[in-house]
Amino acid sequence: MGNRTWLTTMRERAGLTQAQLAKEVGVFQSEVSSWETGRCRVGPTRVRPLAKALGVDVVALHWLRATWDMDIGSDIAALDPEAVAAAVRPLVVPRD
Repeated sequence: MGNRTWLTTMRERAGLTQAQLAKEVGVFQSEVSSWETGRCRVGPTRVRPLAKALGVDVVALHWLRATWDMDIGSDIAALDPEAVAAAVRPLVVPRD
């Protein structure tokens, strides 16, 4: 995958352009571009809308972002996002 970011990969996997993703999340296309190039991070208020737009669970989105730089995120991106979420949720979500 080279220098591709986790967000670029997931956006393209969802079949969205930067402009389409921006509209669904409620930001300008330039902000999506900044996220993808690493100039800025996705803010906490944008995580849920971003996950929804990409069609993934919030837990899977966080896990993918966190593991991407460990050279395993690109492998995880090839998996079914909901299967990843189901597998990692017990590890990261506290039980009541």
